[in-house]
Amino acid sequence: MHAENSSSPNGNTYITGIKTGASGETVQIRLSDGSSFFIHPEKYAELGLYRDCPVDHDLKEKLQEAATLHSAMRKALQLSARRDHSLYEMRLKLRQREYPEHIISVVLDKLHGLGICDDRRFAELWLQSRMRKKNEGPVKIKAELAKRGVDAGIVEELLQDMLGPEQVEEALERATETVLKRCRGDQDRFVRMLQNRGFSWTLIKKHSIGKFIEYYKDLR
Repeated sequence: MHAENSSSPNGNTYITGIKTGASGETVQIRLSDGSSFFIHPEKYAELGLYRDCPVDHDLKEKLQEAATLHSAMRKALQLSARRDHSLYEMRLKLRQREYPEHIISVVLDKLHGLGICDDRRFAELWLQSRMRKKNEGPVKIKAELAKRGVDAGIVEELLQDMLGPEQVEEALERATETVLKRCRGDQDRFVRMLQNRGFSWTLIKKHSIGKFIEYYKDLR
């Protein structure tokens, strides 16, 4: 019988303990050199591990890789439970936690395959929320989704489906009412503020300049 805190008589490292977590989603592998690895049950089965199993350098590297992947996947699932993320956002957050790039790529592939990280669904939910909370035009929305790594083709499709000319004009009308009170009678500033919200000069000229003139005419 091996001692728990030592290597085998021939100096090799071996597995001293295997413990499955209460949720059944994690297996802890303890080695005779004092190291410990938390891996997914599928990986545990794939590696064919057992108590007193000898662990050479190659197997230990596989355990480390499996533990890193398991950790990154759990972190990604925790982040996804809080809110939807684009694939780009998730990549950035995993990078911030210093996971290796190849591990991040594997995690993102798994998340996408499971439907947990889907850029189209993310963009649709983001756009719905944005439309409720802010009065912005297509230019601003495209820029914001581009910063989140969403493909331009996806954005164009969603804008056609969810933000047609009528919705854009309604958003511009609401934005105009807000900006009129903040521009202090400065027409150039009025236009810049609406452009910063993502509305084109063509739309502003057609729908908003007249309101600016009438608003400040009445105040004189």
